[in-house]
Amino acid sequence: MVGVFETRIVTFGIIFGIKDIATVPHVIAICNRVHGDDGPSIFACVNVFHQLGACLMAFSGSMIWIAFGNYSPLWYASGALCLLASAVVYTNSYRD
Repeated sequence: MVGVFETRIVTFGIIFGIKDIATVPHVIAICNRVHGDDGPSIFACVNVFHQLGACLMAFSGSMIWIAFGNYSPLWYASGALCLLASAVVYTNSYRD
């Protein structure tokens, strides 16, 4: 595989995959703690919306690249969406 792809991209993929998989048990625990018996269903919904968001940003990235020739507007939009998500999380109250 390293002969076909550059070593740096293979290394990035491995590290990113490990990091991504390492977050799953924590999210499942939070879903179960906050939503009880509905935790698995909530985790499934979180996963679906995560994938839809990734799809939307990938598609948006290609459209922005075609329109502007760079990804700068996409980075600003992503940052704004992250700030919005942070505000939503911090204004919501979780009860044990």
